[in-house]
Amino acid sequence: MNNLCFNISTSKDFLNKLIHEIKDYKLELSSSRLAINAAMTAWHLIEWIYWEYDFHSTIKNSDFIKEIKLKYPKLQIMHDISNGAKHFQLNHHSPKVMETKLDHGSYSDDYSRDYDISRLQVVIDDETCDFINELENVRDFWIEYFRNVLNVNIVLHENVA
Repeated sequence: MNNLCFNISTSKDFLNKLIHEIKDYKLELSSSRLAINAAMTAWHLIEWIYWEYDFHSTIKNSDFIKEIKLKYPKLQIMHDISNGAKHFQLNHHSPKVMETKLDHGSYSDDYSRDYDISRLQVVIDDETCDFINELENVRDFWIEYFRNVLNVNIVLHENVA
């Protein structure tokens, strides 16, 4: 267990951290800071699960990562953004994300996502995706992983989603 994270001591705590970071990001869809924080949490959750649930005694970390990415390939987006934020230049990582960008919408952020508001986007395989959608999808993947693989019930409260 990591004792350098204040009161976040389990992977479930770390997942809840992600859930709240996404909630915060949804209020400011053009915030790179909030997006990067959520991406890093979404990616590093894999390591917390690996160690907390003793997967390290049966499988190498690299194989565990491959196994998880087979279940949810778009986790690679979070991996790429985490590495891109952590390192000024990527020398040892070949990202699948081709580009991240801010799309300046024609409506103010007071409008809902149904309108053309400013938002962060990722480009992967020549497809542009709104980053919030990728974050919500990875959150949902992790919640289902906790429920179905780890047998840990996660309740997503409506005011957090």
